[in-house]
Amino acid sequence: MAEYFFELLTQEIPAWMHEAAHAALLQQLTKLTHDLGEPAGDRNPVIVNSTPRRIIFFLSRIPLRESDREEEVKGPPIKAAYDAEGKPTQALLGFLNARSKVAQRARSCSNAFRRSSNRFAGRR
Repeated sequence: MAEYFFELLTQEIPAWMHEAAHAALLQQLTKLTHDLGEPAGDRNPVIVNSTPRRIIFFLSRIPLRESDREEEVKGPPIKAAYDAEGKPTQALLGFLNARSKVAQRARSCSNAFRRSSNRFAGRR
């Protein structure tokens, strides 16, 4: 796990803004750490502090890489994907070429569109 420290120096921040900014940052950064794969636990991995001239946050347990994800992309309608002889059209071939797929690996779904799914390894 990695750590991240951020300090923003500003002009004078009015006192009435500190509590709302603190709460909003804490909520959004906690959501971000959970989206990145931080396991739920007793200790919140986010610390937020502020002074009249600075805002500081510290993320104590950030995963070293993103979680793997799968993405599904809707392609051309079935009637536009194949010609009268059942051969792939340029619309389907262009869709598959853009995603480095072959026609056999694309699949149709109930709403008459071709779909393509890709699995992406998490980035570091």
